[in-house]
Amino acid sequence: MMGGWSKTEHLEDRPRRRSACEQGAALVLVLWVSALLSLVMTGFAFSMRVETDAVKNFRDHAQAIHVAESGIMQVLAKLANATPSADGRVEVGSVWPVRLEGRMAWGSYLVVVTNEDSKISLNHASEDALSRLLQQIGVTDAILRDTIAAAIVDWRDLDESERPNGAESEYYRSLPVPYASKNAPFQRIEELLSVRGMTREILYGNIQDQRRREQILATVPDQRSFTAHEYLGLAGFVTAHGSGKVDYSMAARDVLTALNVPEVRMREILAARESATGVSSPKLYHVESSGRLAQSPLTVQLVAVVAKEGTPRMPRYRVLAWREQEG
Repeated sequence: MMGGWSKTEHLEDRPRRRSACEQGAALVLVLWVSALLSLVMTGFAFSMRVETDAVKNFRDHAQAIHVAESGIMQVLAKLANATPSADGRVEVGSVWPVRLEGRMAWGSYLVVVTNEDSKISLNHASEDALSRLLQQIGVTDAILRDTIAAAIVDWRDLDESERPNGAESEYYRSLPVPYASKNAPFQRIEELLSVRGMTREILYGNIQDQRRREQILATVPDQRSFTAHEYLGLAGFVTAHGSGKVDYSMAARDVLTALNVPEVRMREILAARESATGVSSPKLYHVESSGRLAQSPLTVQLVAVVAKEGTPRMPRYRVLAWREQEG
């Protein structure tokens, strides 16, 4: 038809238009599939990266532990070769206390050894001594202080008679996760976390600022001032091992103060220590070893309590406790 289009021409154009639409839809589909595959591959790559990092962290952690363990073995060898004088005393700074640094092919270690018998025994200390020590490390609430001290004694005694402010099985079985009072001596200081009123912060301390910590420790224990919920940590001043007889010659001022050692006697002890006139050769060691890898910021700290046994000529060591330090 003149001046228009014919029906035949219109029908011939329809397949071409449909083909163009199909091509556009296919292109969109391809783009969506490509985007989906990109997301899948990105997720897969991220997953592999996470797994690779996890394997590397596990390897680094294991190696750091081996480095710290090597430090403990080295310091025990050093102690075994030390020869105290005939009266069983050694000079401060020469052999005891011990601080040992060393390097290995893949890392370095720092080991510090203290006398475990210079701490307050959880199995022998009185409520009053424990309460004073808790106050000195930052437990300013008198009720909480007395509760923890009484609960510690209740935990270790052999009966179910609850002390004022203390706790026995009746209290612990009323908790959301019930358990019984041990009614037996402490074997590890970590057991304190099961005692009424105790928290991880009180046990291990939560003062991260080293300058602040040193400032508090430099202050006379019974004259310290703490901010709310600021704790030095009880763990550094107590032990679950030993006979309960505290070795005053190497005891911290906090320990001496908590045990009500007279000020005159305390000064004599500290003066003898400062003048290097000698301290008792310990039989129970508290060993802290930090292992660090050469090419990693990771540091692992192991804590061990080791008893020295045998004879001076053939000493041997028995591990009483071994754990990886938290935090």
